[in-house]
Amino acid sequence: MTAYAQLAASPVFHMNPTAMNSPTISQTLQNELLAKGIPALSPPCGAGTVTGLNNENMEGWKRNGWGRPPDANNQTPWLHSDIKNMAFFYIYELFNEMLK
Repeated sequence: MTAYAQLAASPVFHMNPTAMNSPTISQTLQNELLAKGIPALSPPCGAGTVTGLNNENMEGWKRNGWGRPPDANNQTPWLHSDIKNMAFFYIYELFNEMLK
């Protein structure tokens, strides 16, 4: 069985609500699917005001090495949720900057 046939027979995502597969999905439904269909572990940064860090390159805030091993390219990139996933030991200067 090809991968396409396997996905057609047993999709990874359930087609619920069925309207999400419509070619004319409404903006309201798109917003609802994004809000309810993707679990969040913390509120988005945009939920509050963050001043002084506009367009900040987070790579410059890494201290004391980094809390994960390098990837295949020998890089340790700052990932989207690292501000909450990394130990204070690694991000303390960013945390202190945010408190200013």
